[in-house]
Amino acid sequence: MRPGPACALWLALAASAAPARGDDDADRWAAAAVRAASTDPAVRARALEDARVASDLRALDVPVRAAAAAKRDRDRAAAQLATLESDADEAWAARDREVRAFDRLKDPDAAREDAHRRRLSALRDRTEGLEVAADTTSLEVADREEELDTARRVASAVLARVPPDEVADGVARLRAAWVADARAEPEDRVRFVEAIERVRAPGVSEALAALARDARLDARVRAAALDARAARRDEGVLDEAVAATADPSWVVAAAALDVLRTLHEPAAIEPLIAFLRREDLGRLREDAWRALRSLTGERHGPYAEPWAAWWAEHARDFEPPRRPASLAELAAPDSGATFYGITTFSTRIVFTLDVSGSMAEPLRRGAADGARRIDSARREALGALDFLDERGRFGVVLFDRGVRRFAGGLVRADADSRRRAKTWLFEREPRGETNLLDALREAFRMASGLDGAAPPLAGADTVFLLSDGLPTAGGVRSPERIVESVRRWNRSARLVVHCVALGGQDGGLLADIAAATGGRYVRR
Repeated sequence: MRPGPACALWLALAASAAPARGDDDADRWAAAAVRAASTDPAVRARALEDARVASDLRALDVPVRAAAAAKRDRDRAAAQLATLESDADEAWAARDREVRAFDRLKDPDAAREDAHRRRLSALRDRTEGLEVAADTTSLEVADREEELDTARRVASAVLARVPPDEVADGVARLRAAWVADARAEPEDRVRFVEAIERVRAPGVSEALAALARDARLDARVRAAALDARAARRDEGVLDEAVAATADPSWVVAAAALDVLRTLHEPAAIEPLIAFLRREDLGRLREDAWRALRSLTGERHGPYAEPWAAWWAEHARDFEPPRRPASLAELAAPDSGATFYGITTFSTRIVFTLDVSGSMAEPLRRGAADGARRIDSARREALGALDFLDERGRFGVVLFDRGVRRFAGGLVRADADSRRRAKTWLFEREPRGETNLLDALREAFRMASGLDGAAPPLAGADTVFLLSDGLPTAGGVRSPERIVESVRRWNRSARLVVHCVALGGQDGGLLADIAAATGGRYVRR
């Protein structure tokens, strides 16, 4: 008689708890792989912890199966979170409708007042219940994403411990699960890149190079692979990066330009100057300009001619600065769309604006004109939209406790879209708390083309983020975890996030987000 699922799991747990004895290692890791596929995250966590110190190639099955289970749970929680936020938004709208309807009544009697209070109380209870549930679910999403990252780190640790002659087999196992599998998604393939990046063994460089050059793969995967090759200083990566600046995908081209900056080789100067001769570069002009400035220490503007003249005079005796400049050291351009004094050449922008209750406070303490923070944010956003080329595109994300986006995603920057965006921006009055991580997650999804939009509306390259305080809602409020999430997402997204701290204190969080993505930070 076959044991039931509960019994099978118990047997697996018992087997894994027993001491390993020579040939019993195969059974030990088979049992650990069963635990890694458990529906209980705590069981999966213990299996991953066991595998972290393993030197047996079969232990790779643990992070592979744990990642599959974590992704399943994460996707389920994300879908539930979207439903909760939509329901909470509708509950807020129903409360607003109830208040407006009652305010229109002339001299309501006691019975109507009592009925109004009961309906408003019920709607308030529903809203609060939905928001608490959304907070819990948001934390579940974040925890599962952290588990996915843990699985990647464990896979890398196993590959670092196995005998060198077994590494190639281990890389092949991970590739089969996270790259070649028909169900593999871009994030799985990026996880593969990050798992093998620090492994020094034959075949790893070739595996990364194959991903970087495979035009059939998602641009984010190719960008991550190119970046990993640069971090490893693999042979031939400079030439690959120069070639990749001509890639049709801006994500790959942006990664290539940043690789040329970080490699800090004078051989990249002439290709970068040639790149600036191209038309319609948008934000990539900024990327090439800052790479040249980092390589040379010179400031000749974002166009090719001044750089070419300078290089013709100094090429023979040129000596580069001792180190590449950090993204935080490189200033923004002086023309293009401007938001609170931050200017960008980009024509593909997502505006992510805080509309929590504190945004209703005065812009300046003691101001007599009654101007509120939200009024300032609206004015700046609409002003920036006016400078976007009509061929460009934009998105708007508003966040308080929940997250809303204009028109469902990115839209063309034509007159009709701007008009509708203006109306939409003025519909949402400040209320509730501040859920920064979920707002950033939504902005990254839109900007990275993960929102389901079809080309040419899929994908932006720049985010303007405005907030007036620290996170007070959502499953994750720790500044350190939020910044780490942004760093992890941007490894493949290649976005620039410019941040504005308006009115209140942000404790350095927005400055850290800007620094992590090459954006600028201002306080107003």
